[in-house]
Amino acid sequence: MSTNFSSANAVALGAAVADVVTALMKVGALVKAGAGDDVSGVRAARLVADLVGALDVGEASVAVLGRRADRSLELRAAGFASLRSYLVTGVGVSQSHANAVVARGRSLERFPTTRDAVLDAEVGLDASRVIAEKVEHAISDLTGEIKQTKRAEGEAVLLPLARVLPVDDVATAGDKLTEVLDPQGRAERALRRFEEQSLTCARVGDHYLVKGALPLDTGAGLVTILEAMVDQKFRTGSLREDEQPTGDDAADARRRRLTRPRLWAEAFDEIVQHVLADPTQIGLGLRHGNAPHLTVVVEQTSLDAGLGGEILVPGETTPLPLPQESVERLLCDADVTEVVVAGMVPDSRYRAAMRDLVRSDRATRRAATSVNPHDLVENCGHVLCVGRTYRTATKAQRTALMVRDRHCRFPGCRVDVHRCEAHHVLEWELGGPTCLSNLVLLCRAHHVIVHEGGWRILADPSLDPGHPDYWQFAPPDDRRYDSPLTGTAGLHARRRRRPLAS
Repeated sequence: MSTNFSSANAVALGAAVADVVTALMKVGALVKAGAGDDVSGVRAARLVADLVGALDVGEASVAVLGRRADRSLELRAAGFASLRSYLVTGVGVSQSHANAVVARGRSLERFPTTRDAVLDAEVGLDASRVIAEKVEHAISDLTGEIKQTKRAEGEAVLLPLARVLPVDDVATAGDKLTEVLDPQGRAERALRRFEEQSLTCARVGDHYLVKGALPLDTGAGLVTILEAMVDQKFRTGSLREDEQPTGDDAADARRRRLTRPRLWAEAFDEIVQHVLADPTQIGLGLRHGNAPHLTVVVEQTSLDAGLGGEILVPGETTPLPLPQESVERLLCDADVTEVVVAGMVPDSRYRAAMRDLVRSDRATRRAATSVNPHDLVENCGHVLCVGRTYRTATKAQRTALMVRDRHCRFPGCRVDVHRCEAHHVLEWELGGPTCLSNLVLLCRAHHVIVHEGGWRILADPSLDPGHPDYWQFAPPDDRRYDSPLTGTAGLHARRRRRPLAS
């Protein structure tokens, strides 16, 4: 008896589907013929609403029938591995459309009460999707029978709301389902969100692509700050001409919506520039005497030729090119440190001073510290020579070293300059001046290799001190054991202090 009843239902279903197809084709033909041109706007809107509701019922029916077909063996016997492959290869729909049909069928199967409400045209497909997404998210940490029980409870909470409220309001209510369905998991989920937060800055062409996942309160705080800065632009009128309010609320709202991504980017840029101008306001201290800042390297010859400059970015192995126009903009409002990196050949006064400092006794070296640093400026080609006035490199000298060395100068090492230390080639306690022509950048590991490992640093007399290869590295004479930091040479057991030939 049940078999006959099912067969009768199947026949009726086939006839109903045929009627639907015929009716839709008739609607299409009428619209194509221009029947809608004579319909009033209000009537047309009502017809659209009726069609949307009918199509929702139709798509839900497609999803339910598709789920039945996907589980059947007959489809496989006909040569199709699944409903998805049948729709793609047998019917010709797109892969994404086929995936949507299959996913919708699985979702409606998990929420049978919502499925029936859609088929009865009580709620739309959008509402069913929101119900499924919000409930599944709220119970994502649950397992076993309790998960199915809580799924039904969540559906019972949201479905009545979907019958009377807009979809957006249902989504808002769904965001609070965790409080009802899994109150014990709230703290764990909040901790997990904190631990899983991330932020990436990937260079794509001439831009940085910033992507991230922030905790809810952090993200909300960022949006609040950005929106406040954008609001201030609208209040003060500090906008481009095509972004100024027109007085038409609808047009202004649309204009603001379209310009928000760019205005947010501008606001974020203002935040970055504000922090760089005064890093101490967020607790950033000094490193090597320098506060965190953007370093742009510009060669005068390149600037004159319109070739732009380079940005030194922490973590990047090579500088990033910067267009000429951007360089000119930055030079309008930036601290400029002049660094001469060519033609720096020490004159006889400097050679004599260095020789005396190396060969003198303690009293002579002490007397040499009284030498006026300005007397040695010419010896370094106007490159920030402060002689014995300071033991550590000054801010300007750090900038000069960054420009010249670009990374740790130990052979084969590419640790960026922000993680390097300024090493006195002729050591300070032996009378070595804090001058560019006596400094070289070394990472922490290779600084140890040079001092404790006995590596020697020798000047190449064929090059001037502004050349990045001015300093050459030589291993110690006797090698006690190999070191992975040097590749070929071992660490020396005792410290070597050798005067260097210039």
